[in-house]
Amino acid sequence: MEYKINPDKFIKKIHLRKTEIFVELIKSAKLPLRPGIRRLMEEINHRGVFLGICTTSNEKAALAVEKYMLQGIKVDLILAGDIVKNKKPDPEIYLMALEKSGVSAQNAFVVEDSRIGVLAGKAAGISVIATLNEYTKDEDVSSADIIVDSLEDFGGITFDKLESFL
Repeated sequence: MEYKINPDKFIKKIHLRKTEIFVELIKSAKLPLRPGIRRLMEEINHRGVFLGICTTSNEKAALAVEKYMLQGIKVDLILAGDIVKNKKPDPEIYLMALEKSGVSAQNAFVVEDSRIGVLAGKAAGISVIATLNEYTKDEDVSSADIIVDSLEDFGGITFDKLESFL
């Protein structure tokens, strides 16, 4: 008996299952935010600065992060990977965020954790802070404006410090 697998359907099914697992990890608090990100977002909120999330994840995953991990954080805009034609490293999602927010690239910064994210931010003309993690620590993020192991480096990356770095 021969079985034929439709690769497109198979990949879509795997992706849907991956999203389900990711959302469950978020809901169960088994997947923490990276060190320093909540503190920085709270500071951005306190200053009344526009805060957006641009992710290659799909909208369901992005909304789960907002609902379960970012409680109490005001997020002005969430753009997920399934609303753009071209994913990172293409700058499309960042250019869309700039357009929708009315913020200029010169007055924005992004926090990224991968080479493709850094490339997307730089291609959009935005300053980039690269934070390394276990999965992306060996990627070339040298084009970022700031490279740190964590937003807790240097006593904690603050909005004031970012203004002076960038």
